[in-house]
Amino acid sequence: MTARRHAADLGDARPDREVYTIRGTVRQGNSGGPMIDRQGQVLGVVFGAAVDDAETGFVLTTREVGHQLGRIGNTAQVATGACVNS
Repeated sequence: MTARRHAADLGDARPDREVYTIRGTVRQGNSGGPMIDRQGQVLGVVFGAAVDDAETGFVLTTREVGHQLGRIGNTAQVATGACVNS
């Protein structure tokens, strides 16, 4: 793990989410997988890779995931937003 930051730092049009920036290859299919420490504790959930650096990935923190899980019962529609090109 190289940094803990907010997804809003990654670009102006993205929602504010607490994420880890990691050094390592995140491949297609890794999304949704856990990032664990040496003691086997889950630190977060992998959700993406940098488009400009094959060795940089992004992981939602467990606190952020827990916050989102608490909203599962919310069925209100939300806007998907515009596609963002990097």
